Amino acid sequence: MLKARKPQRRKRNLRARAEKLWKGKLGVAGSSFMRDPKKLFRELSVRGIELNQQKLVTVVEDSNDAVTVLDFDGNIKAWNKRAEKIFGYSESEALKMTIFNLVPPRLKKETLNLLHDIKSGVLVKPFETKRVAKDGCIVNIRVTVTRLIQNEKIVAVATTERDVTEYNRWLAAIKELPQRIILAQEKERSHISQEIHSDFGQSLMALKMFVCMSATEFVKENPELKLMFEKVKDQLTRIIDKARDLSHKLAPPSLKYIGLVEAIKKLVESAGYYNKLKVHFVHRKMGDVSFESKGIIIYRIVQESLNNISKHAKATETWVKAQCRNSQFSLEISDNGKGFDPAKISHTRCLGLDLMKEQAALIHGTLSIESLIGKGTKIKVIVPIKERSKK
Repeated sequence: MLKARKPQRRKRNLRARAEKLWKGKLGVAGSSFMRDPKKLFRELSVRGIELNQQKLVTVVEDSNDAVTVLDFDGNIKAWNKRAEKIFGYSESEALKMTIFNLVPPRLKKETLNLLHDIKSGVLVKPFETKRVAKDGCIVNIRVTVTRLIQNEKIVAVATTERDVTEYNRWLAAIKELPQRIILAQEKERSHISQEIHSDFGQSLMALKMFVCMSATEFVKENPELKLMFEKVKDQLTRIIDKARDLSHKLAPPSLKYIGLVEAIKKLVESAGYYNKLKVHFVHRKMGDVSFESKGIIIYRIVQESLNNISKHAKATETWVKAQCRNSQFSLEISDNGKGFDPAKISHTRCLGLDLMKEQAALIHGTLSIESLIGKGTKIKVIVPIKERSKK
């Protein structure tokens, strides 16, 4: 019959196995730690702290962001490799400098106030600012501030600084893209309009003159052909009118000479004639206003709005109201059509409305759309303008 091992013997076996394990981990002195568990935990704690510190140093040195430590006088106390690459100063150079050597003159007071706020316990959110590199270049950076606390007291400031110069450049280019597209579109429209007017239009006029001259000779000998020639001339006249109208739509008569009000009047008349739409145009205090390059964009918004109404609204009546007041131009285009739900608008029509918003933004204006099913649609545009100086 087997005898159960005594608990004391089992404890000695476990201790022996543990000592063997810790000798492998901590060296020959491992067995002494097993006799003094508190000593063991102290040693493990120290070794853990050292290991964490080494990891932290590695993370800071290998960071893709510049990491610096400053005291509250602005003296630089730590400087990693990425900071060297962004700003051009070696660590030995940077540690003899202050943060004010990297700050543009106009931002030095702001930086001093920032250090004072951090010292006072103010939490600072990430922000963008500028630094001056060793070669004199201005670097756009995004700064994240960390307070270094010891014995419940803020003793220094650690900053993580990311170079966003290239990012901001790309962001600005993306923001400018719609404007570039609109300007390129205007240039191409002007070119096509000129081709229609000077080439296609002139050819049509020459053809009409030839038909008229030929008709005179043929009708004398063949009176029955008179009706046919009249129909041909009428058809040519309609084609010429449409070509002229298309040319004006692509590139309206120079706003510099006829003015925005007259250009919109012609646009309204054309929309009413070709789309069988009753259009009311009302304007107030437009005489003493200088639209400069904004005029063509406002014209395009009216044009696109009327085009959308004729295509989608099924409206019978439209109102175009424009007025200038307190250096502000306001435009309102409304209809009595079927309206729509802005949340369920089709992708194609959404692109057209977005384009109008971009056009308004191009001239520093805003465009809003109000619409209800069965209640029509209203487009509002607000644009800052300059009043002509009165001599």
